[in-house]
Amino acid sequence: MPEEQEDNRPVTVALLTKIFASFEARLETRFVSLETKIETKIDQRITALRDEMIERIEDTETRLLKEFRTCAVRIESVGRVNETRSIGLDQRIAVIEERLNDLEDRP
Repeated sequence: MPEEQEDNRPVTVALLTKIFASFEARLETRFVSLETKIETKIDQRITALRDEMIERIEDTETRLLKEFRTCAVRIESVGRVNETRSIGLDQRIAVIEERLNDLEDRP
């Protein structure tokens, strides 16, 4: 087995330029890959947050509509009671008007 010999050749600008270009290309590839991964993670997180916000908005809308419905039922109930009372008063007023007319018609 031959012994490894130490390379004592001088380093040239061309060799350094070639090494630097190779390093720069690998570094660029890593940065692009890292940038793509970060963008993907950010896009996924934005999508998840948007979906969560939509779900919360829909839940809030549902709760509000249920409460409005509860209030509407109460208001309708009170309205029906008032309507019934109003009809009763109208009938009593009509009876009173009839009696007054009868009294006025008497000699």
